[in-house]
Amino acid sequence: MPKPTSYICTKCDFKGSDFGSWGNYLYKTDSDQVAVRLTNAICYSCNSIVPAEILPSKKKAESMKNKSLNYFQQLYRDEVKRLKLMTDRKSPARCLKCGSHDFDIIPYVEPTVEQRKSRLPIRTGLFHRNCGGRIYADFQGPHFFMGNKSEEKLYTIDGIAIG
Repeated sequence: MPKPTSYICTKCDFKGSDFGSWGNYLYKTDSDQVAVRLTNAICYSCNSIVPAEILPSKKKAESMKNKSLNYFQQLYRDEVKRLKLMTDRKSPARCLKCGSHDFDIIPYVEPTVEQRKSRLPIRTGLFHRNCGGRIYADFQGPHFFMGNKSEEKLYTIDGIAIG
C-alpha cells in the first residue's frame, strides 16, 4: 500500500504531504492523452506541497533510449510523445495545483535502512525560501489503500487545468 511522505520546515510552521500528487495527471489533446511527468515541489503561490510539471527534454529522452527493460522503453516512448506535443510550448513548468511558476522542486530522497529504523525525518537539502528553514521528509505516515480509484486530472499542453 502506498504511504505518503510528509514534509516539514524546521524554522516555521510550514508542512504538507505528497498525497496531492497521487492520481493520473494527463495532457489532453484533440486526439490523445499523454501522461504528465511530475515531481513534488513547494509552491510559493499556494503555500503548499504540490505536484509540479517536469517538462520533456531531448537529453532525458536520449538517456532512456537504449535501456533494455520494458519499463524504460515505455518511459522513453512517453517522453518522446511529450516532446512532440510541446515543441511550440513557450511557458516554463507549472504548479499543477494553481498554475504558478513560483515553486522549488523538492529533491528526491529515500531513507536508508538505518534512517527507517530511527523513524526520524531526513534532510532533503532544500531550504524554505520564506524563512530559511530546512525542509525535512518524514516517511512515517499511515498507509493508504485507494484501490483503482485514482483521480484523473487533465491539463492542456501548456499545463493549464481542464475543468
